[in-house]
Amino acid sequence: MGQDVGGHRLHVVWKDVIAARDGRQGTGGAEEREAGARATPQLERGIGPCLSLPEAQLDRFLLRLKIGYPDEDGEDEILSRFEARNPLDDLTPVVEAEELVRLIAALGRLHVEPAVRRYAVRLVRETRADASFELGGSPRASLALFRASRALAAVSGRDYVLPDDVKTMAAYVLPHRLILSTQARLRGRDADQILADVIARVPVPVE
Repeated sequence: MGQDVGGHRLHVVWKDVIAARDGRQGTGGAEEREAGARATPQLERGIGPCLSLPEAQLDRFLLRLKIGYPDEDGEDEILSRFEARNPLDDLTPVVEAEELVRLIAALGRLHVEPAVRRYAVRLVRETRADASFELGGSPRASLALFRASRALAAVSGRDYVLPDDVKTMAAYVLPHRLILSTQARLRGRDADQILADVIARVPVPVE
């Protein structure tokens, strides 16, 4: 089961995400995937097109990855790749649609202990109880965290979900769904910092 769900193609997709985050080349022939994936500082701060998205729409995005700027060598490499031609013209899919549907369906066969599932629920519910958030995570956030944790287990080659999968994915699934209180903003805190405190105080289930 672990071999089937966490097979090569799904692993390639995840490696491309990590490569884009780290400013490196992806594996599917998408030489400039990192250029297309990079968010501008304005977008990260919620300025520009993202400003028009209501909270209910932001909640529909499964993950938020903070990629930032490349280092000096990485930025120079981007210019070099675009010097003679546009490498984006050669972008190719890293996975076919039919295979992706099959992999998504296979996630439903991963084993999740009730205690691990409840851990995901408690993490999200704790954001609702924290006074630093005007609006905590919704049940949709709980479902997104549950699904993302299963996906992480799959690309890790396992057919079961660990509490660490939930803990890891919470930092990517939850922050953009949380609305800070006025007091928290005045103290200069952001959702990532407060969420880290929430994760630290929710007991992790032991095997």
